[in-house]
Amino acid sequence: MQSRIPTYIFSLFIPLALVIGCFGFYNRVEPRILGFPFIYAWIFACFFLVSASMCIGWLLDPQSDRNKKRASSSRAPKENAS
Repeated sequence: MQSRIPTYIFSLFIPLALVIGCFGFYNRVEPRILGFPFIYAWIFACFFLVSASMCIGWLLDPQSDRNKKRASSSRAPKENAS
């Protein structure tokens, strides 16, 4: 059985670090991005970054349904077309 630690890191800890852990970095008004304070641009960017990290965590998950289907299809017996 493979470890699920990379899944937890990408799915839980990286988004938590982005949104909460870096608060001192993005807690400011200047610079403005498209007329909005930096904090709004940061939170908007976090939507995409969290989605990407969840996708990476899902791809790394050794117990996901996607990986089980791929493994079972590669083990299926092949038919002879003779």
